[in-house]
Amino acid sequence: MVKKLKQYISQFYAMTSIYRKSYLLSVLMLLSIGLLGALTWQAVSSSMAHREAARGVARDYATLAVDEFQNTLKSAVGYWVIHQLGSALQDPTKTLKQNIQRVFSADRNALNQREIIARESVDSIYLLDSETRSTSIQYGEAIKESDSHLNLLLKTLDINSISPYKVIHQEYKTFILIPLSNNNIVFMRLDNKKLSAWFKRIYDNADLIPESLQKDTAIDDILYIEITSPYNQSLFNSHTQYDESIIIGKKFSDNYEGLFSGYEIHASISPQFIPKLVIGGLPGSQLPLLYTLMTLTLVVITTTFWIIIKEHKLNRLRSEFIANASHELRTPITQIRMYAETILLGRVKSIETQHSYLRVINRESIRLSQLLDCILSFSKQSSSAVDEATEYCDVNEHLMSTIDEYRKVLLNEDSKLVFSSKEKVFANINTNGLRQIIINIIDNANKYGPAGQTITISSSQKNNYINISISDQGPGIPPCYHNKIWKPFYRLPINKKKAINGNGIGLSIVNDLIRKMNGKVSIENNLDCGVCFTISLPLPA
Repeated sequence: MVKKLKQYISQFYAMTSIYRKSYLLSVLMLLSIGLLGALTWQAVSSSMAHREAARGVARDYATLAVDEFQNTLKSAVGYWVIHQLGSALQDPTKTLKQNIQRVFSADRNALNQREIIARESVDSIYLLDSETRSTSIQYGEAIKESDSHLNLLLKTLDINSISPYKVIHQEYKTFILIPLSNNNIVFMRLDNKKLSAWFKRIYDNADLIPESLQKDTAIDDILYIEITSPYNQSLFNSHTQYDESIIIGKKFSDNYEGLFSGYEIHASISPQFIPKLVIGGLPGSQLPLLYTLMTLTLVVITTTFWIIIKEHKLNRLRSEFIANASHELRTPITQIRMYAETILLGRVKSIETQHSYLRVINRESIRLSQLLDCILSFSKQSSSAVDEATEYCDVNEHLMSTIDEYRKVLLNEDSKLVFSSKEKVFANINTNGLRQIIINIIDNANKYGPAGQTITISSSQKNNYINISISDQGPGIPPCYHNKIWKPFYRLPINKKKAINGNGIGLSIVNDLIRKMNGKVSIENNLDCGVCFTISLPLPA
């Protein structure tokens, strides 16, 4: 009793150790997932920090370029438009008409590029009488009726506040008011759209990017700049490729009495130029790669968990198989030992009883041999080769011999085995393999069928195939289990509930042997009751 208890405890410990190892593996895999997540987060954070640092450097250079652009623009326009033109119009030795004539009638060939741009920026000049507050056109177009706001502003303007000049912004025009020596006011009207010539000149010629970095690269390939008016008009756009994430915006300062007050400039370094500013350039997003790696890792981990679960299930089935096989082996051994001891001890008096006991010993030894054959065949399933040599024989005679052999071990003595064949079939076949196939199927029919049933075996030849059918009168097999019954250790749930002895390897061996013999097997429920297995084995060419 103590010995058996120790044996059960050792078996239980062996099983639980397998589960403990699996659980430990599961915990380690979960920790691996956590570690992978932490490493992924660290990689993402590092990549984002590197990317943000590169963007910061690019924004800094864009800010420097904007500051240089603004300073150059304000100095150029302030000097050439306000100072130069304004001073020429203020010349007290000549009349205003004469000054305008001198400035705007000069030969273009005698002017430099900046003087030409400055002159062409002014489209009209007006004179404001300080006493009557009336305006008169001196050059260009008259003030339109739509500029009523400007007329009202001029009538209420404090002339004493204009020193040295004053800037008034309208939607499409900018007015520069300059006092004359006679207290009258001359004001120039600048076309905002014509200011783009100044923007283009400064964009092309000013040192907006350090020369050591720019070298022979065109400014169009480096810097994007857009300038908008206070009324959100786009006055200049370099049309350079840019990245919205590194664009900066800055308003013009109030230099020159607000000449560009309300104007805004947007700038960005081209992504292709960033590698010259930052080692490695602007790093691309690593998220797609990281997500892909995470997905693959999760797939691998999920697959591993699935394998672990299947391994648990397989271990359980193996344990059940060992328990069932041990029980089935123990039964014939017990029978043989009991009847053999009875005969040896001389307790059997009559010859007839002794012969009966010997028949039981013979029957149980055959059963034991068949069980061992099943276990050995099952152990060879991993091999793709057929172990047994083929033999040329009469297939029908071989089937009848196998049936006669099995009749000796029929559990239900009232059951019948019937063989029928319409023709003789001769072929080279694996006789031992075919014997095991027939015995396993008949054994299942005998084991799960009712007492007194008839098991019918028949053979025929058609289309170069030997067809062997085995039909019983048992409960049948539901169609949903037709594909599952060939798996190792699989037993129908209803058979488990009935506590019928079985190890779940018989049909697995049948399927494996037929596969190795290049045959096929099908299963079909009979119309009334039972099931019919049909085995088709190819005839040698």
